[in-house]
Amino acid sequence: MKRIPKAVWWTATAAVVGLILALTLQPGGGPRRAFSTCLVCGDDGLADVIRNVVLFIPLGLTLAQVTRRRGRALLAAALLSVGIELTQQWLPGRDPSLSDILTNSTGAAIGVALATWPHRWARRSGTLALGAGIAAACVFVLSGVLLRPIFPDSVYFAQWTPHLGHLEWYRGRVLSATVGTLALPDGRLAESDAAIHLLAEGAPLRVRTIVGPPVHDLSSLFSIADADAHELLLLGPYGGGLAFRLRLRATQLRFDEPDLRLPGVGLGTPGDTVDVAAWRQGTTYCIAVGGVGHCRLGFTVGRGWALIFYPQSASPLVRSLLNLFWIGLLLAPIGFWFDAGWRAVAGAGVALAALALAPALTGLLTTPAAEWFAAVVGIAAGAGLRRTIKTRVAH
Repeated sequence: MKRIPKAVWWTATAAVVGLILALTLQPGGGPRRAFSTCLVCGDDGLADVIRNVVLFIPLGLTLAQVTRRRGRALLAAALLSVGIELTQQWLPGRDPSLSDILTNSTGAAIGVALATWPHRWARRSGTLALGAGIAAACVFVLSGVLLRPIFPDSVYFAQWTPHLGHLEWYRGRVLSATVGTLALPDGRLAESDAAIHLLAEGAPLRVRTIVGPPVHDLSSLFSIADADAHELLLLGPYGGGLAFRLRLRATQLRFDEPDLRLPGVGLGTPGDTVDVAAWRQGTTYCIAVGGVGHCRLGFTVGRGWALIFYPQSASPLVRSLLNLFWIGLLLAPIGFWFDAGWRAVAGAGVALAALALAPALTGLLTTPAAEWFAAVVGIAAGAGLRRTIKTRVAH
């Protein structure tokens, strides 16, 4: 059997480094920020840690093949991370931190381990397939738990077309807002407990508004926030439709913040008066504009990726494709380590059972046929990758 030429690994390493530089050295919005020594930073700090670890796993894997020495591979990855963080101090909107260096280095170490222990992986393929299946099942169930809304007790403030720094300002005008029969005036809610109880029960939120000019990015027509400016609820237009967002368990744990989108539905002509409503119907959500309702909104198991990285500007098609990729990616290790033994069969069974049962257990939408297909493709792709490696790499 032929060993993969080192030139191939050099090419792969260059491609991975190029991707990392493109993602980390692109200027963002806002001023330049000083280097931070915090370890879990920002409202999505935990998601950021996971992103940084995952980003450097491929680099550790390819560097281990290029250098053939774990220490050199780890040092090279760490130096690249340090260089990126030092450069980010001069880029607007970037957040250089000690956390990024540590988490990047951790990801590289995982990649090195994956590259330098292939014989250990091969000898334990059945056990690893079982572990991969259990891990995928845990991710499916945990995603459902984290994507559930949470309504903590607090003093809350209603915000009518607020001018928030992180969102585009919607220049319409709210005339009234209610949840159930309870009025939600602009400002502090005298009956916060009652409002939260009604929202938790899924009572209809109704907002009567004078339509403003169209917006390009997500904006807030109506929102509710606590005394620390933490958002509990948001209803507002974006360039392609309407969005509805509730505080999730994931948000409280500092994961990223996905929302429910209704593409292709606008509020109407600027200056018109229109009623907008949002409510829960069983395990799904509905949004109505001008009395026309659109239901069956919600999250599927495949939306777990959005807890780690949620691009607000992504199109509905891109989000749907990411759902499929996420399912396939989680199940690919089962196929990679599948050996027809009982452990491998059990691993696949556990993962597929979770794909079927997690929605009922956690309140997600039923897993659609496309995501089932992605699961099968993922397992097949993992098996195909293993066969390819066996035929190309000498043992």
